[in-house]
Amino acid sequence: ALDYRGLNAITKRSMEPLPHVDQLPEDTRGACWCSKLDLASAYHQFRIRAEDQVKTSFRVPWGQYEFAVGA
Repeated sequence: ALDYRGLNAITKRSMEPLPHVDQLPEDTRGACWCSKLDLASAYHQFRIRAEDQVKTSFRVPWGQYEFAVGA
C-alpha cells in the first residue's frame, strides 16, 4: 500500500471541487455533446511537469518508481 499522507499534507486544495456524481446528469441536461475520460486507463496519460515527478514516487517491495508521463 502507498502512503500519501506526506504529499496530501502539502497539496493545495482546489477551490472549486468536482461536482457530486448525482449532480452530473442535471448539469449536462441539454448539452449538444458530452465526453468522459477513460477513467480506467487515461489518468496516467496526463502530462506531469518535470519538477513534480518526484511527488508521484512510490515504493514497492521490488523497487521505487515515479510517473514520468510527458517528461
